[in-house]
Amino acid sequence: MLPVLLLPFCLSGLVLLVSSQPAISQEIAISVNWSQQLTNPITEKPLVSTPLHFGLNSYQGNIPGIANVGGNANYRDGLKAMRPGLVRYHYGGQMADSITDIRGWVKNPNTPNFSWDVEKITAAMNGAYPHNPKIMMNLSNFPAYLTDGSGVLKQSEYVRYGQFCADLVRILNIQLQKKLKYWEITNELDSHPFYRDNMAEVGKIFAIAAQEMRKVDPKIKIGGPAFAQSYTPSRIDAFVSTAFPQLDFISYHTYSTGSKTNPNSDIWNSAQESLGGATKYMRASVEKFTSKAVEYFHNEYNISWSPPDESMTNYVSAIFDALAVRSILYAGATGSTAWNEADGWYGKLGASPSFNRRPASWVFEYLNQGFFGKVLESTSSNTSALVPLAILGEARGKKYLSLMLVNRSGENVSARLNMIAAQSWALPRASRQQLQLYRVNQSGGGAVAVSSLPYAMISGQLFSVEANSILFFTVKPCCGA
Repeated sequence: MLPVLLLPFCLSGLVLLVSSQPAISQEIAISVNWSQQLTNPITEKPLVSTPLHFGLNSYQGNIPGIANVGGNANYRDGLKAMRPGLVRYHYGGQMADSITDIRGWVKNPNTPNFSWDVEKITAAMNGAYPHNPKIMMNLSNFPAYLTDGSGVLKQSEYVRYGQFCADLVRILNIQLQKKLKYWEITNELDSHPFYRDNMAEVGKIFAIAAQEMRKVDPKIKIGGPAFAQSYTPSRIDAFVSTAFPQLDFISYHTYSTGSKTNPNSDIWNSAQESLGGATKYMRASVEKFTSKAVEYFHNEYNISWSPPDESMTNYVSAIFDALAVRSILYAGATGSTAWNEADGWYGKLGASPSFNRRPASWVFEYLNQGFFGKVLESTSSNTSALVPLAILGEARGKKYLSLMLVNRSGENVSARLNMIAAQSWALPRASRQQLQLYRVNQSGGGAVAVSSLPYAMISGQLFSVEANSILFFTVKPCCGA
C-alpha cells in the first residue's frame, strides 16, 4: 500500500507554499454542504455509500493458482490494495468442462453424469480475497446436456437445472462454509436469439432455480438476470413479471461504446450522465409488479463492448470509473462491480502472470479506503471540468470527510473549496487534524508530495488540479479530538 500523507499536528502555524501550475483561466467553485445529505431516489431515505458500491468482477477467480492461498502473488497483492467490498465471480463458460476449460467448473457437462468439480472449486476459492468482501456467485449458463444444443435450456430440465444450482449452494455454503450471501442466476440471456424476446421464460427458470436453492440455504439473497441491455423496458418487464416472487435483487450491465474513435469527453459524459439511467429503468419495471424491497446491482460496466481498446487501460478508464461509481451511487443502486479486476483488455490489473497495476486500480484503492457513509450535497460551478463526490463517514467513533475531485477537462484547473456548515475539526484553524491527499493520473497513484496543497484546499484558498487526474482528499480529527 502506498504511503499516506498525514499531517496530525497543529496546522495553524504552517507556512503555506502553494505550487504554481498552468491552469485554465476560469476559477471553479466546489461546494460541500455538511448539513445536506442527498436522498436515495429508490428508498427515499438518506443516500449512503457502502463497500458494495466500489466492487469488482472476478474473472480470474475461477482458476486455481490465482486468487487462492499460494496463488499468484502479484494478483493477490493487487486485490489486497484495491480491496473491493463486493466481488462477483463471473465467467461466461462457468459450466464448461473443468478439464478442457481453465475456468470451467463442471465435470462431464455433455453427459447425464455432469457434476460440479468440487476439488477444482475448492482449490480456486481456498483463502481467496482475504480482506473478506461480500461475494456474489454468478451461475452464468447451463450444462450442455440440459440444453437443446443452441444454448436454450429444455423446458423438461428446468427443475433439474435448479437442483444443479442448489448443489453449488450446498458445496459452498454448507460443505465449505463459505456462507456466500448473493447468488445470481444466468448472465445476459437477453442477448441470446431465443431469449431476447422471451425474457418471461428466463424469469420462470429463475424462479424455479431460486426455490431449489432456498431449500438448501434459506438465508441467501437470489437475483438476476444480469441484463446485457439495460434500457429495454419490454424485456425487463417480461423478466420481472415471472421472476418477482423470488427476486431479491435485479442485476444489469452497461458498456458505453463499440467505437475506438470517441473523444474522451463523450466517454466520460456517458459515465457521468448516463450510467445511472440503467438503475432507473430497472426500478420502473420492478415497481410495476411488486412493492417489496428489491436490491439493485449494476454489476458490469466499462467503456467498450468491442475490445481491445487502449482507453480501458490508461487514465481514460480511471476517470471513467470514478465518474461511473458516482453516477451509479446517485441513482440509488445497492452496489456495483466494474468489469473486471484483471485481464489484458478490461482489467484494473493487466494480464497474467504479471498483473501489473493500471491507473484505474488506484481509483478503487482510494475509494475503498473509506468513501463510505453519508453522501453529502456537493456541487461544481463547471461539471464539464471538475466533478466532486463528498462523503461524511465514521470509523471507530470518529467522523471524517472524504472528497473526490475528478478533473475531466484535459487541462490543469484552478479551484476553490467552500465547506458549508463544516464541523469544527475540519476547519482550517482546528488544533489537531489529519489530512490525506492522493492523486491518480496516467502514471498511477500516490500521495501528493506538495504538503501545502491539502491545507490550501481546507482553507478555501485557490489550488490547482492536474489535467486528467483525480484527487482523493480526506480530513479527520485525530489524537483524541
